[in-house]
Parts: sequence; structure tokens; C-alpha cells
Amino acid sequence: MGSKSRLLPWIFDTLNELDFESVLDPFSGTGCVGYLFKSMDRRVVAEVVREIWTAEISGISA
Repeated sequence: MGSKSRLLPWIFDTLNELDFESVLDPFSGTGCVGYLFKSMDRRVVAEVVREIWTAEISGISA
């Protein structure tokens, strides 16, 4: 998927006006999106979902 750093201005502009306290970032990778939300005073729950984990959960051989 790659770094989402180029999307940060769009993410900020799109979500800054919404009223929410927490965000889940299941593809946190470099953490740039999480840092953006922290700078917006939001609670961030971040995790990296890896292909091998999703394959194991769904019963598919990776």
C-alpha cells in the first residue's frame, strides 16, 4: 500500500471538521496518519495487519 504521507493534507482537510474522538488505523506502517490524528488531539489505535495474519485468520495458506 505504501506510505500515505502524500494523502495527509487531504485526510486533514476531509476529516478535521468531523466530530470524533478516536480513530483506528489498521495499516499504520510508518505511523504518519496516526501522528496526524494525534496532532488533531484524537485518540489513535494503530496496528499493522500483515498479509500472513489475515491469511491465517481466514484459513488460507500464505
